[in-house]
Amino acid sequence: MFKIGLHKDDEGVLRYIHKKLAIGNVRLYRNECTFSVTDQEGIKLLISIFDKFNLNTTKYLDYLDFKKAFNLYINRDKKIISFGESMPKLEVVACAENTLFKSILELKNKMNTNRIDFNRPENSKIVITPSWLLGFVEGNGTFFVRRDTLTPVFCIEITGVQHEVLLKTQEFLEKSLGFNLYSLYKLKNSSTIALTTIKAINNVKSRVALTIKNVRVINNFLIPFFDAMRFFTKKSKDFQDFKIICRAVHNGASRKDEIKRLILKLSYTMNSFRLSTTASLSTNYEGASSGALSKDEREKLSNAAPTVEHLSDGRVIDILTRKVIPQRISCVYEIRELNGEIFMANTLSEAASIVGVYPVTLSKYLDVEILDSIEH
Repeated sequence: MFKIGLHKDDEGVLRYIHKKLAIGNVRLYRNECTFSVTDQEGIKLLISIFDKFNLNTTKYLDYLDFKKAFNLYINRDKKIISFGESMPKLEVVACAENTLFKSILELKNKMNTNRIDFNRPENSKIVITPSWLLGFVEGNGTFFVRRDTLTPVFCIEITGVQHEVLLKTQEFLEKSLGFNLYSLYKLKNSSTIALTTIKAINNVKSRVALTIKNVRVINNFLIPFFDAMRFFTKKSKDFQDFKIICRAVHNGASRKDEIKRLILKLSYTMNSFRLSTTASLSTNYEGASSGALSKDEREKLSNAAPTVEHLSDGRVIDILTRKVIPQRISCVYEIRELNGEIFMANTLSEAASIVGVYPVTLSKYLDVEILDSIEH
């Protein structure tokens, strides 16, 4: 049996798969919707698909055992036994001491949650593609907001044995989001796209997470990447709300109390709060009223006027005061020697050390150039 189980709110996704493949059945049971395939022709079609399109997680190992068990079953020795005209003919498996049953059961008992061997075959590779990543995010990713700091966060969290998959995903994002030389340097010398391991506690297995909290990277690179693709699950609604929030945080509109209140209110309608099975609350712990934004509120948040301007060198200035906002600086410093040799630094202090001056002195020279560019 092959089965996909989703929350009942995503029934449309499974109906789409069912219609597209023209195999299996879709059923609703309480809060879950399932797509299942049990007939031989349907399983054969699925195998032809999974042989062609790469499975990157440890689900690939389960698939190999599943395929092996299926082939053992359909290629078994069979004979027809007749019990007379009054009884139908029966197909009986001819195998000594039920070895076929034992072989298949042995495969079953080391699959899925029973698996302890996670070594991939030498000839298998983890291949990340945009479409694969989108599907992976729909199943394991989250777009959310840290309400204490109003920080937009993108996160994928899976079991610890999948560490290599997230490592390849990190490499894919660094290569595919359109970063220039300086952005890549910043990425390589910071935790902008971070991989963290969460240790196992009691009966909970270890986890690994890929996290992006930098609103510039999210707003300018990650969102355009996903915006060019089509989501199929309710994750699309979270993504659309996430886009609105990121824009307001990135352009500084979230510095206004009214916009901050709308962001908090919107955050309480995303992810698990969005599910039809989630009980609504009249208020949340920030004191913002719950429930979906009204049309006017959504437009006000979407069209909120910016309070900051992003300079080309990575600094951010207040639109009214025209002063640089120190905590929002995101620069890379390039130092060129007279002989043509180039050095790069991740911080002002590091750049000043290379040049041989105090950070305050270097900052004054840089500020002069910025002020000139603003005035002209």
